[in-house]
Amino acid sequence: MLEVIAPADSFDLITLADIKAELGITGTTEDANLARWITAASDSVARYCRRVFAAQTYRETFRVAAKPDLVLTRYPVGDVVSVVENETTLAADETEIETDSGVLRRLINDRLAWWACGKIVVTYRAGFADVTDTPSLPAPIERATIMLVSLFRQRAQRDPAVRQVTHGDTAVTYGLGQLGADADALPAEVTALLASYRDFRLR
Repeated sequence: MLEVIAPADSFDLITLADIKAELGITGTTEDANLARWITAASDSVARYCRRVFAAQTYRETFRVAAKPDLVLTRYPVGDVVSVVENETTLAADETEIETDSGVLRRLINDRLAWWACGKIVVTYRAGFADVTDTPSLPAPIERATIMLVSLFRQRAQRDPAVRQVTHGDTAVTYGLGQLGADADALPAEVTALLASYRDFRLR
């Protein structure tokens, strides 16, 4: 069971200032639309990757037979606040976390051990820093989101009879569907950027 105990203020993956700089927009007349497209693009990216990228604090409960690893649902892990194993709060040196993957291991006398049978409750903060902070998201995720916002904007402005737009070496062909309505039907240029960030882990 996974609970959010300190939610993110925003799930947007880029800022309004970032997209305006990228598109060379200096006025404010498009701000409302851009903000809406940023949210829609961010949601599409997150759903395609099957992840929550914004930093939040979670409480995750496991009921397990003895096993060597616990795989936390959210990652990367910034901080493990507490680990309670069968009502006993473990000391910091009794666990070890792989921050990038969210794999939590049990230690006894600095040696790997198996988790005990029963109930384990892990409180932790996971996700990337807010987009206004440093460090922020990996560059490919930001780029994919920017590309989607740009495509949303092009679609809103284009003639419906136009089926393809070419920009430099990139050609975008428009289908009949609503771009972003299906997170698994994103443009190939976007999915190529996101491929290594999709979550297919078994827990």
